[in-house]
Amino acid sequence: MGPFLEAGFRLEQSAVLSARSVVQPPKLNTVCEVRPLLSDADWEERVELALAVNAAEPPEKREGEGYRDFVTRKAEEYRRMVAAGLGQWFGAYLEGRLAATLGLFVWEGLGRFQSVETHPAYRRRGLCGTLVYRTARIGLREMGAQTLVMVADPGYVAIRIYASVGFRVSEPMWGLERYPTDA
Repeated sequence: MGPFLEAGFRLEQSAVLSARSVVQPPKLNTVCEVRPLLSDADWEERVELALAVNAAEPPEKREGEGYRDFVTRKAEEYRRMVAAGLGQWFGAYLEGRLAATLGLFVWEGLGRFQSVETHPAYRRRGLCGTLVYRTARIGLREMGAQTLVMVADPGYVAIRIYASVGFRVSEPMWGLERYPTDA
């Protein structure tokens, strides 16, 4: 790995978590509505939520100028996957506003979570744990998932939230990345 790091690559460490069942989180949000994203407006709110999450990051972790285009294209890609019947994108709504979001895609009994995000203005209200819990139950009961999987930063607070719902670290994951330099 040393030669890659010397060549300008960055080591990315993650934890793969899995669950075959889930438990109610200790901080269940009982007032939010959890439902699939259905309309164009729902998906536009999902893009705006991702942009707000990025804007709340410390400057050294924020994505750059083209991030809106990237998030919009990813939302379109996920929407096509939902339309193809591969999974569903869910939101936790408070007073009609999208406050947290995630995707769950299932293939041959394996349910894979995507992009769990909570709007910075709605954090610390139990939305993340509630959304993961309720979505996991839907995945296990209605979408054919037998095992649920998500990948998380082992040093970030979210991994504790996932553990509170019943996810356990099943294996470490490492990757190397290098951003292109301007030529």
